[in-house]
Amino acid sequence: MNTQEDLLIEIGCEEIPASYILPALEDMKAAFEKFCADNSIGHGALETCATPRRLTLIARGVLARQQDSVLEVKGPPARAARDKNGAWTKAATGFAESRGASLKDLQIRDTGKGEYLFIVKKQKGRPTAKLLPDLLQAVVSGIHFPKSMRWGAHKMRFARPVRWIVFLFGDKAVTARIDSVTSGRYSMGHHFTHNKKVRIPSVADYFRLMEENHVLADHNARRTRIADAVRAAAQGRPLISDELLNDILFLVEYPHVGVGAFDEQFLKLPREALLLCIEKTQRYFPVENETGDLLPRFCVVMNMPLEDSAAVISGYQKVLHSRLKDALFFYLNDMKEPLEERVTRLDRIVFQKELGTLLDKTNRLRALCERLCGHLGLNAGDCAAADRAALFHRL
Repeated sequence: MNTQEDLLIEIGCEEIPASYILPALEDMKAAFEKFCADNSIGHGALETCATPRRLTLIARGVLARQQDSVLEVKGPPARAARDKNGAWTKAATGFAESRGASLKDLQIRDTGKGEYLFIVKKQKGRPTAKLLPDLLQAVVSGIHFPKSMRWGAHKMRFARPVRWIVFLFGDKAVTARIDSVTSGRYSMGHHFTHNKKVRIPSVADYFRLMEENHVLADHNARRTRIADAVRAAAQGRPLISDELLNDILFLVEYPHVGVGAFDEQFLKLPREALLLCIEKTQRYFPVENETGDLLPRFCVVMNMPLEDSAAVISGYQKVLHSRLKDALFFYLNDMKEPLEERVTRLDRIVFQKELGTLLDKTNRLRALCERLCGHLGLNAGDCAAADRAALFHRL
């Protein structure tokens, strides 16, 4: 009877750039599937998950033995395989010996291009456990990164130095060596709060033990926890974009949310400028009220619970204050001069010697827009919008 076991591979390393992680998980999954297909190892569903410090693959229902197979090898033409008495020739016996087959494994088949000698041999599947070291090598080498590195005197290349590998087949640890790292059943807890070895007895214990040691290993569970915590803490309606959530997702292992505030004077800034500073630059979650107006507060995701979170949030506030102060200064300074007055300064910049200045180019574009609007039969409002776009396009 071919039994089944769950299989776990966790590659533990220093922090991987967030943008590398999801493609790496796809590579990991593809390499596992290819190895199993090439080696006739049956398996069930595959799960992949990651944190900044670990890439994990779990395969459900991996068969304990390879599936039995039939080896078919084409040999010499049939006319060279038997003598005039019907006995196997030296060419036939030599072909069988070279492939480790016996004479009973030989068959003559019509290929459509003539009759040929074939070896047809049933092969019993090997225990999967004997193939697992090769499987680990295939999975690790099958992960590709935009940029990789070597460390120390080692030849292995990876996004960041690999520090440990957990490799379990059911409740048994698989020992395999990848460069300087030997796999086993020991993972690591959170880098700051539980920086110690964590023994994993079996695949079934993995997620529970990781969370007990402040690592929420499943990134989908981390995504849900972050979104729920931000909504609960926001005291308003947080703007949770998928882009920002995906960025933060692979920056933390054990997310905790704090709330910060900024001076209401910065609400004078256009909404787009505020969102750029809060969301894009600082990776904080902006908060708005029920009518869609931004509030002077934000939510920030931290990588662990803190006893003195107020001091940390104060640091986040100071960084954002500096950015918003600069943005407000430039915005108010720009508002002192109408855009139309700025256009006149374009006559100081040469576009091309024979074609005049940027102001000349702007005027030509406005004239072209006027002709096109007339040709297309646009209404007065659309024509005015096109003219204004042409007028300001070089500012």
